[in-house]
Amino acid sequence: MPDKARKSPVRRPALSPYAWAVLIAVLIGGWLLTGQFAPASEDAMMKDSPTSSKPSLFKVSTRILTVEPRPAELVIRGQTKSPARVHIRAETPGVVEVMSEMKGHFVTQGDVLCKLKLDAREATLAEAKGALAQAQSDYASSNTLSRKGFTAMSRKRADKTRLEAAKAAIMRAELDLKRIEIRAPFSGVIEDQPAKPGDYLRQADICATLVKMDPMLLTGAVSERDLAKIKQGMPVTGQLVTGQNVSGKITFISPSSDTATRTFTIEAAVENSDRKIRAGVTADIKIKLATEAAHKIAASSLSLDDNGEVGLKIVNASDRVQFVPVKILSNQKDSLWVSGLPEKAEVITVGHEYVLQGQEVDAILETDDQDKTSPVPAPEGVAPSADKTRTSNQPTSPPRKPKA
Repeated sequence: MPDKARKSPVRRPALSPYAWAVLIAVLIGGWLLTGQFAPASEDAMMKDSPTSSKPSLFKVSTRILTVEPRPAELVIRGQTKSPARVHIRAETPGVVEVMSEMKGHFVTQGDVLCKLKLDAREATLAEAKGALAQAQSDYASSNTLSRKGFTAMSRKRADKTRLEAAKAAIMRAELDLKRIEIRAPFSGVIEDQPAKPGDYLRQADICATLVKMDPMLLTGAVSERDLAKIKQGMPVTGQLVTGQNVSGKITFISPSSDTATRTFTIEAAVENSDRKIRAGVTADIKIKLATEAAHKIAASSLSLDDNGEVGLKIVNASDRVQFVPVKILSNQKDSLWVSGLPEKAEVITVGHEYVLQGQEVDAILETDDQDKTSPVPAPEGVAPSADKTRTSNQPTSPPRKPKA
């Protein structure tokens, strides 16, 4: 039969539970034995290596700075000031007849600002001249009679007194007549004209206010620490907020200080014949001083110590960080002039935010073509300093020093 002729499949004998248990035990034992002879891990090798006992040093970028002659200058915040601002007043009463110049116009010394009406001044002068003629005649007669003995000496002296009084009356009348023209005592610009034609001016009333424009003064306040550095006649320059640049010389230094600020007022005269410089304009006054030794640094290199003192972190001969307090002398667009560093110093330019006083570092000297602002990361496990200039971005490490 065909079904009987088909061959039945071969059956393999199944493993007993005991065999399975033995096989699993052998595999587990083999796995455990492999741990005894496996090679040590990388961490274990590093622990056993003789050099792993010394931690890696933090890398910082440094630059050698040497002292340079700094062209010192004293910068003072001040303003322009007119040397004279005067109220021109009437010296005799009268009615204003003419205002010769208008407000804002420039006048020269002697120009008429206000002219008063004559009124009775000419008549007063004529009367004084008549009285003088009569007094001269009387005195001549009494003098002749006195020499002949026909009159007393007292009469002669009285006529002499009347003669002198008549002369004085003429002088007063002539002076009063002259004063009806109120003239400019100096050249300047008319700032104000409170008087108008038809106004009656009493004696000492204001006709006009006159401002002197040339020379113009630069005025400012110098601290008592800097007072010994300046003297009269020193050249100064001034930069006005209007963009104008001026130059002149110191003409005045106050002999006493301001009781509130302990500063001394100085003035410098500058030429202003074209009257383009206005009074009351803010100005930066620069006084050139003697050259002094200083270091020029990048502002980003500054640090603060625990007491808030400004300074720089340098690397000393033992490759350790040392904080040196400095004094900022002046600032420029991209740098600062400071004093207080050694004559030659290796200043930390990048990474100073992360190192502490006395910490040993791996100093990498910058070259002129190297990016000075290449940041240095804080290594794991090193606490950054409390420097106020620390950044929050994770930087990249500077290149290593070439091995000798």
